[in-house]
Amino acid sequence: MESRKQPPYLLLLGVYFLWFTSDGLRSYFSYDDLMNLYCGWVTPLATVLQANFLVPTGCERPLGALFYRAVYALFGFSPLAFRVPVFLLLLTNIWLTYKIALRLTRATETAAVTALLATVHTRFAPLYYDTGVVYDVMCYTFYFLAFLYVIRIRGEGRVLGARQLIVLIVLCACAINSKELGATLPLSFLIYELVYHTPTRWSISALWKWSIREGRAVWVTGLEVSWFIVGKLLGPSTLVQQDTYRPLFTWARFTESWGRFLNDLFYLRGWFTPVSIVAMWLVALVVAGCLRTKAARFAWLFLMFTPLPVLFISPRDAHSYYVPLFGWALLAASLLAAVAGPLTRRLPGSLFISVSILLVPLHLSTALPPWLDSTNPQCAIASVARQLLTLYPRLTPGSRLLFASDPFPDMMDHQGMYLVRLMYGDSSLVVHRGRGTAPDSLSDGRPYDHVFEWRDGRLIELPPRARP
Repeated sequence: MESRKQPPYLLLLGVYFLWFTSDGLRSYFSYDDLMNLYCGWVTPLATVLQANFLVPTGCERPLGALFYRAVYALFGFSPLAFRVPVFLLLLTNIWLTYKIALRLTRATETAAVTALLATVHTRFAPLYYDTGVVYDVMCYTFYFLAFLYVIRIRGEGRVLGARQLIVLIVLCACAINSKELGATLPLSFLIYELVYHTPTRWSISALWKWSIREGRAVWVTGLEVSWFIVGKLLGPSTLVQQDTYRPLFTWARFTESWGRFLNDLFYLRGWFTPVSIVAMWLVALVVAGCLRTKAARFAWLFLMFTPLPVLFISPRDAHSYYVPLFGWALLAASLLAAVAGPLTRRLPGSLFISVSILLVPLHLSTALPPWLDSTNPQCAIASVARQLLTLYPRLTPGSRLLFASDPFPDMMDHQGMYLVRLMYGDSSLVVHRGRGTAPDSLSDGRPYDHVFEWRDGRLIELPPRARP
């Protein structure tokens, strides 16, 4: 690491991140939030805790469920109460990215540029605006906490003892209980050991001794992940039983997922085909080979293999590749540092400042549609919630509500129930959606207590004589 005084990179990274994303603190609950929060709320606590100990219970991503449950128990139905810890996690992730890149490259400015490239990306906007993707954010946090913990010990020439292995097991469990991408953690440890602590001999006996000593993290987390995978495949109500999560092991699905991610990564639309995808892999490989650094080799292997858990399921948006983004950022920063080497040696911080300025127009010109305008479902949910609470700060337990019309064309019926029950903290409330017209009584003959319509942005309660 350079001995010369360096700019306060972490402070600058935090300011840069908040400058572009701080309005995400004002975003409201999304459809996914309502579902995730409701499931975390009604699932028995014992079930959630057991799932966090890797006991198959049918509770998917149980650390996220625990997050939703804990914040709701402490602060109630307050979107800001959820946004603040998400932003604290995102800031922690910037710190982790910087610290890990610093240990891998031994170059302060290269580490800062790596963190800069992974800090703000408009195609990853749900990370900053939607609490529903907190699973990806938490996975990144615990994934790289575990990784930093191991490479700090290994970088000092030590191997992990029993106490360190217990800490690692806990961190790995937190990563895979946040999102399935955490299952690649053993693979990341293997890549690190092969690149940074390469076996001196390649005989079977030497490799076995090397794997037992240097590869302890790989073995322990590999066994842990194996148990996790078995639970996912054989446990009750697992994600793989759902169509959107059922893997399809074909070249077409593989390249479709890769193409969607690369288009998002490079701010393109429909450019990457199977041929250009392979070409991109080869270009990245050539860059890593020409740089001739361990960090570049590690980055290429990391970016190639860590996306595996999401490459064979229904193609996902960019935020699902939050962890693999680190590899691309590290490789790009290494290349930029090599090109600008003479300048950065004379003017520390010049590369970081140049890249941050050049990225500003890209962030502004490629921004996604505003998340906080009236066209976003989050704003419609917020409007309905505020108006309903204004009409009825409290509802009698067991009340029956009908929304004859509402502003949610994409919301499923049960999500309206989630919204109302969570707002009032009452699971006894009955909520139906009429989709325009509906009877004003239930099948048992009892009338609804409240019937509402949505008219020109206002929630109107219909008197009994005017109900459909």
